[in-house]
Amino acid sequence: MLEIREEDFIEEMEENLEEIESILVNTQEIEKLPVFMVKNLFQNIQGLASFNEYPLIHKLSQAMVLFFEHIDYLQAPVTQNFFDIILIAKVYIKQLLSSIHDPEFHASIEKILEMLNKAASGTVVDVDETYMKDIVSFKLKRAEKEDEVKIDLTQQVPVQIKTIDNIVVKLNELILTQYQMKKKIEEIYQFGANFKKLLNHPQTTADDFKREQKKLELIENEINSYILKLDTSSFQMQEYILSLRMVPLSLLTDEIQLIALKTAQEFNKEIELNTIHNSIMVDKIILENLKIPLLNIVTNAIEHGIERPEERESKGKKRQGKLQIRAFESSGRIRLIVEDDGNGIHYDAIRQSAIQLFPHRKNQILKTIPEKLNRLLFIKGITAAHNQEGKGFGLSDSIKSIKAIKGKISLKNRKTQGVRFHLSFPKSLTTFYGYFIKSGGEKFFIPSIYISEILIVHQNDILDLSTMQAVKLRKDIVPVYPLTALSEGKNSSSTKFPLLIVKSHNETIGIIVDEVLYHTVAIYKPLPQLLQSISALQGIVFDEDFKIVNILYIPKIIQMLKETKNIDYKEQYSENNISYKSVLIIDDSAVNREITTVMLKRNRFSVETAIDGIEGLQKIKGKNYHLIITDTNMPRMDGLTFIENCRKVNGYEKTPIVVLAPSQEAIDRDFYQKAGADQIHFKADFDRDIFIEDIKQLLGMNDEKTEDSSH
Repeated sequence: MLEIREEDFIEEMEENLEEIESILVNTQEIEKLPVFMVKNLFQNIQGLASFNEYPLIHKLSQAMVLFFEHIDYLQAPVTQNFFDIILIAKVYIKQLLSSIHDPEFHASIEKILEMLNKAASGTVVDVDETYMKDIVSFKLKRAEKEDEVKIDLTQQVPVQIKTIDNIVVKLNELILTQYQMKKKIEEIYQFGANFKKLLNHPQTTADDFKREQKKLELIENEINSYILKLDTSSFQMQEYILSLRMVPLSLLTDEIQLIALKTAQEFNKEIELNTIHNSIMVDKIILENLKIPLLNIVTNAIEHGIERPEERESKGKKRQGKLQIRAFESSGRIRLIVEDDGNGIHYDAIRQSAIQLFPHRKNQILKTIPEKLNRLLFIKGITAAHNQEGKGFGLSDSIKSIKAIKGKISLKNRKTQGVRFHLSFPKSLTTFYGYFIKSGGEKFFIPSIYISEILIVHQNDILDLSTMQAVKLRKDIVPVYPLTALSEGKNSSSTKFPLLIVKSHNETIGIIVDEVLYHTVAIYKPLPQLLQSISALQGIVFDEDFKIVNILYIPKIIQMLKETKNIDYKEQYSENNISYKSVLIIDDSAVNREITTVMLKRNRFSVETAIDGIEGLQKIKGKNYHLIITDTNMPRMDGLTFIENCRKVNGYEKTPIVVLAPSQEAIDRDFYQKAGADQIHFKADFDRDIFIEDIKQLLGMNDEKTEDSSH
């Protein structure tokens, strides 16, 4: 077969990629992207790759061509997500080309192929997550040359005699209760034998049966009492046993201090490390998982943050750099502050490092403000160091450990004055502070760490966007999902419901539940073996009735909700549900407002009122109404002036407006229609049925039956 020289092949491929990039760069408005031109270029790439036997490039370019054909078939508009998909595909192919002669680079296109299948069906996809899994993970694969730093956490810890005594007491209580229950079981057998005799005895009376029934009730009450005592003693003994896992935080900080001093010597730094933690005790599992984050933070501060003595003196600082580890307990959690007085974070280095990993996000990274760049430090492969010297510890490795202990980590850069890290985690993984909630008839437990606030919202506060529902939370638009979207439970029919604002690793969403029951501390237990494959659950707790309640793993719940479209929810809160439609009535007559309100509410519309055009303008600037009904003659601002001003308000350029005028002679119809009125009705010959039908037609709902049959 005739083959093109590899150099010529690569050159021709790069020409096609450059042409795609040129089209993307020069497209000012995304919706005007010349899709057919981009598709032809990917077809060129597909042909070149097929002819020269480069299977990965051929497979990816072929998938892109099919993607374009699906989008064309669906007549879907060009969106930002569509634009990003083209951009990421170009970056993939460029990366595959550049690694042709790299035997250690075994890139994958598995995730982007999955992504293209989802995108072709109209689903919004995360191109960055796909790129991370396929390409970045391979970029970062390299041999670990440095030995892992070992920290000994196996030292013996003294145990309080009182704890041992409490365990013995509870064990004795369990043995005694077990004996008492056995005695009651014998009484039940004896009762059964006596009852059988009564049934067979000819002289047995109704009073005999009543007497035996009382005996049975007494036995039942005593057994219930023993069961409760058994459960209580079991839980208390479990708490005492679990307390034996608690170890002092100093086990870790003392070892870290020794490593810090050794690291400082290796890098010719002078440091003073202080630890303040007032003998805080934490679960042994917590301590083991803190090892990596704390070690990474401290060694990074020494290697890349704190300056050498001569440099510090030239800046007017003391020769000796300061490092402090401070821990304290707050609201049932441990707060750990690690801070240094070094040079702070080099944001230019972060940008450079991020662009190397994510070239398709170059413009976005360059525009990102410094505070927003902090989160990039927790992505594997991104560093704030100007050079790659050091032990190779990265903050990205800390995230896994922090997640494992249900903790949080954040940082604050103080320019030329160092960095402060804030870690927050529970004292023990055996206890959780959290909320018992109900959703779809089921009870769940959500750890407090994930919940930033709880709101009570009305269904009218739900914004129905093109790809999701959302609420406006101060300056942010927060996507909302019902928890029932992940189960077979039904959404609540209530017009008001609790909304949990949950956060996990830079993701914020609102979760709709039926009821928030109460906040408490509960004992954590691992999932039973049958449930361990369910990634949305992280364990179980017991409620006040000792019933098992599942703990929701919020990071996974967020991911699942973002991928799920709940039909019941869409039906209840979408623009297609008439009970979701919000109508504003503007009229200075209290009687007219009341009559119109009752009429609309009987047809299941949501209604609000204003006394004149001024108040009406104030209301539409703070809320989204689907339709407005206005009177003509009102004090301060009449109906015509209101309509003219309303059409100038952002978002109300096309909102349906219905005018309720006294009579045809009272107004000039042309003036109102030119101002933007969609329908005009007259009170003098008012027809309620026609009025309601016109409103439904303006809202595109004329086929839906809305009138309550009882009226």
